[in-house]
Amino acid sequence: MGTGYSPWLGSFTGIFEIIAGIWVLRGPGRKDLRWLIALTLFLLAGYQILEVFVCNAEGMHQLFLSRMAFLDVTWLPPVSLLLISRLLTRPRAWLTRFAWISIALAAIFSFWIIVDTRFVQGTICHFMYARYRHIEPYFHLYGAFYELTQMSMIFVPAALIASEESLRLRRDLSDLLIGALLFILPSIFLAAVLPSLFETALPSLMCHFAIFYALFLIRVVLRERAGART
Repeated sequence: MGTGYSPWLGSFTGIFEIIAGIWVLRGPGRKDLRWLIALTLFLLAGYQILEVFVCNAEGMHQLFLSRMAFLDVTWLPPVSLLLISRLLTRPRAWLTRFAWISIALAAIFSFWIIVDTRFVQGTICHFMYARYRHIEPYFHLYGAFYELTQMSMIFVPAALIASEESLRLRRDLSDLLIGALLFILPSIFLAAVLPSLFETALPSLMCHFAIFYALFLIRVVLRERAGART
C-alpha cells in the first residue's frame, strides 16, 4: 500500500550504485577489496530497487518483496566489517573472527526471513520511503543483531584509526567511518524525533542516506587505484 510514493529517488540511487559497482569491478587494485566494495554497492542498490517494487505491489506479493528487502540489508553490515578487516595491512584476528561470526549470523537470519512468512506483516509507503510492521517480540532478535553489527561499522574503524601507521590506511578507515556516520546517525535522529513517521522506517531511511556511504566507498576505490598505479 502506498501514500503518494515516488520511485524517483530509489530508482536514481539504485542505478547510480549499480553503475558504481560495475566501475569498481572493472578497475585496478586488490581483487578482494574491489569485490567486497562492489558487493556492498550492489546490496545498497538491491534494497533501493526492491523498495520501488515493494511500493508498487500489493498483498502477499508486497510482503514477499518486503522480506527480500530485509534479506538484502541483512548482509550490509557483515560485508562492511569483512571489508574493514581486509583493508588492514596488519590483520587483526579478533576483527576477522567478528566479521565471519556476523556473516554466519546473517546467514541464519536470512534463512529465518526466507522461511517465516510472518517476518514482515505489513508495509506502508510514504513519499520516498517505506515503513514495515514486524512480528513481536521475535523481531527484537534480528534488531539486536543488526544494530550491533551496524554500530560496529562506526566503532571498529574509529578504534583502528589511531593504531594504524599508514596514512593511506587511516584515510581509508576515516572514509568508512564518515560514510557510516552519515547514514546511521541521521536515520536514528529522524526516528527518535519523529517516531510517528519514521520509527518503523529505519531500513528505508538508512539505505537512502547510504548514498553518502557509497560516495565514500568510491573515495576508497580511487585511492586504491592511485596506489595500484604507483
